Amino acid sequence: MSGLYVGMPLSLYFLDSKSKDWDNGVLFVGQFKSTYADIGLKIGFQQKLFDKGYIDLGCAFNTALFSSPQKIRPGYHWNVRPSIGIGFAL
Repeated sequence: MSGLYVGMPLSLYFLDSKSKDWDNGVLFVGQFKSTYADIGLKIGFQQKLFDKGYIDLGCAFNTALFSSPQKIRPGYHWNVRPSIGIGFAL
């Protein structure tokens, strides 16, 4: 199949990171675990290559659904994610 498509990507992230943060002149060092999800609209084009290959070009516009226990980052409302993929079918 080749052609344009529209999709609705849903992403779920589990983060486990170490961080250093300054707050009122005090350094906080800690390990943070957080979960967040976003959803959006993806528009793309997929083109068949040769017999079983394909190339996929797309762009997703996502917004946050939830984050826990802390906010993802201040001002996180919408983001744009371009994507390029090459694949092979069995």
